[in-house]
Amino acid sequence: KQWYQRRVRDTTISRSALSDHFLVTFQFHVGKANNPEKKTVSTRNMKNVEVGDLAKLITESALADLPRPPSFEDCISLYNETLRGLLDQIAPIEERTVPVSDKPP
Repeated sequence: KQWYQRRVRDTTISRSALSDHFLVTFQFHVGKANNPEKKTVSTRNMKNVEVGDLAKLITESALADLPRPPSFEDCISLYNETLRGLLDQIAPIEERTVPVSDKPP
């Protein structure tokens, strides 16, 4: 069932004698859905990262000591690996399990 089919019930449509409009009434559950499905998300806590410390680590890394410009692909690979490794040192990845919420229509 769609999310609205689980939450909307007792729907009635009534014709009004005084108007060309219809009256629609229903019961709608607005509480949190009891969805047992969960997913794992990965995050980094970057709030406490000191920019100066990160800059120092970068200047001491392999990125600062390139003897000659490598190929574009090698440069991107080195950049990604080095920065990911430095971030792992100062702001490691944390995984947690969270409930999956219903998507709105």
